[in-house]
Amino acid sequence: MTFEIRQADSVRQFAAVETAPEHVDDTARYLDGLFASGSSRPEWCFVAWRDSRPCGRVAFWALPRVGRPLDIVLLNLPWEGEADAIGRALLDGARRAMADAGLTTVGHCHDHPPRTPQWQTHGDARLAFLTGLGFKTQRDTLRFETAPAPGTAVDTGDLRLRAATPEDETLLRQMVAAVAAASRDQIDIETVAARGAEAHAAELIADLRSMRVDAGWWQIAFDAQGTAVGLVLPVAGADFGSIGYIGVLPAYRGRGHVDVLLAAGTALLRGAGLPRLIADTDRSNTGMARAFTRGGWRQFGERRELLLPA
Repeated sequence: MTFEIRQADSVRQFAAVETAPEHVDDTARYLDGLFASGSSRPEWCFVAWRDSRPCGRVAFWALPRVGRPLDIVLLNLPWEGEADAIGRALLDGARRAMADAGLTTVGHCHDHPPRTPQWQTHGDARLAFLTGLGFKTQRDTLRFETAPAPGTAVDTGDLRLRAATPEDETLLRQMVAAVAAASRDQIDIETVAARGAEAHAAELIADLRSMRVDAGWWQIAFDAQGTAVGLVLPVAGADFGSIGYIGVLPAYRGRGHVDVLLAAGTALLRGAGLPRLIADTDRSNTGMARAFTRGGWRQFGERRELLLPA
């Protein structure tokens, strides 16, 4: 079976491939937004052709400040037909074409239930295809959202919150390392075990800074004695804001500090006027899930973060 893999001719053509008619406009708007923000490029969008007809599509995504493609962001195949053969040919061809752009390992986020703007329908078939290719689950999360409209003022209680400054760099790394070393999140646990808490903290902070971080967003909480007890690190992407990282130092947990930090981070993101506010926590991290619920966030879905090694 022979397929031709080539770059998409247009956004509209790409959006229509193996897509329900009612989702084409949504997909096209989303892709235009990715281009405008620098999160994707037209030359990162590929279509599989057979017998002069399109039969599959894939687009890659990057953090705007990184510029190197990292993940598959849009993937549609004939899930009730020959998805495996078409998908393998499509991803093989696209990965070869993307090698010069710096693509090495490939990540992909699989969301359930299907939701705008990616519309990842046929979830079981998608996961079967991806795992058959060798994608491994890096993280299994619950997804939360909250209204972007401004809310009430944050009551910090006995805590004093202030924005992190360049002079706090060592403190930030130390705090993230301490939080991660006692974390229930899979990425924290595995990375700390593999590379150590300090290396993980430095890498995590650098990754967060590759996204949008407005002045004053990153907050450190101090107790009445002036001891740093927790932090919240909000970030934003092309069309959303998120709680990039949040944590309370182990010795100060169980006192409600995470609720204050989450409220503060949420308020800062709301003040930025972002259209969507979303956040994830590991399925096993029931404490953080309860904190999101207490803070007025609503669970709307589940996500698997997948990775295909080089």
